[in-house]
Amino acid sequence: MTGFPIDYDPSLANFDVGDIGLCAKSWAEVKVSGKSPRGRASHTATALDCFRFVVIAGGACSPSGLWVHFGDAHVFDARGGAWQELALQADAEHGSFPPRRGHVASHLHSELVLVFGGTAGGVGLEGMLNDSWVLDVATSAWQKLETSGSTPAPRRGAVSCCSRGFFLVVGGYTETLDRDVYLLDTATKVWTTATTRGDPVPIFALAGSAAGGSSLYVFGGSPNAGFFRLRMRSETEARKAPLSNPA
Repeated sequence: MTGFPIDYDPSLANFDVGDIGLCAKSWAEVKVSGKSPRGRASHTATALDCFRFVVIAGGACSPSGLWVHFGDAHVFDARGGAWQELALQADAEHGSFPPRRGHVASHLHSELVLVFGGTAGGVGLEGMLNDSWVLDVATSAWQKLETSGSTPAPRRGAVSCCSRGFFLVVGGYTETLDRDVYLLDTATKVWTTATTRGDPVPIFALAGSAAGGSSLYVFGGSPNAGFFRLRMRSETEARKAPLSNPA
């Protein structure tokens, strides 16, 4: 375990939508230009800034019922409603980014997006991945990361975020359905298993999530994880309140 502290906060399960008041809600079709991505599932859509997001990989069922996996990337710019498919550049040593679905992706910084895991297809654990890649959207270039340490087991359907120089991964379908929280130090490329404070993190996969500041908010999934928050405490907070008896 690493001393880097993670707070598990399940109190959001008591959230009442009535607390935020009523507001008008309506759907409107977005008029777009450019080549739209092919319809897909289990892809990622990662915000790059206030106007753009990048869709990476994913899969679709063929008429035969088998999954077809993609390794493409498309950027959408809301200012002009335009799609752009990236002309991806392979890693000089490791080759092209392998097609997959069920991976996680988080905005690292600038134009960089960090991708982990997923599945390339198959039954059960067959095809499961636990590799790490970085996409530079500015240059359309992929780089495979050479990581070490306590690498998470191959998985799909996890959630992730980047904060305080770490890439956090939790949940997903694995061989053991572990409840550990994993941190990749983005400077040293070393994986560690985080120390958590509070009750154990629930076992889940395929949940919805959103990152905000130093927190990752997680909702639903299979089995239902409820609504909870994982918060990375700063080094200053950790020194003031060390975890003498972590859960």
